[in-house]
Amino acid sequence: MVPGQTQFTRMRRGPSSTAVDPSDAATFTPERLSAGPVRTVAGFEDISKLPALIAGLRKRGWTEREPDLVLGENWLRVWGRVWGG
Repeated sequence: MVPGQTQFTRMRRGPSSTAVDPSDAATFTPERLSAGPVRTVAGFEDISKLPALIAGLRKRGWTEREPDLVLGENWLRVWGRVWGG
């Protein structure tokens, strides 16, 4: 940062000359970014296994409402879209 220049004034003037060059994005290929193959937990391979998870939580003393609070409607919506449930 330039002496006397605050972070705020630097942001107001726009991006710095050290910003990432968009042409560098080509070097970030999936092979370089990947952490390896996607793995699932045995017994929870897709959304169809969700009822077993909820039943397991209830067996362990969770109330009827608690799994809903943890999983939430949003999670169910996202999982349904991702896994086609």
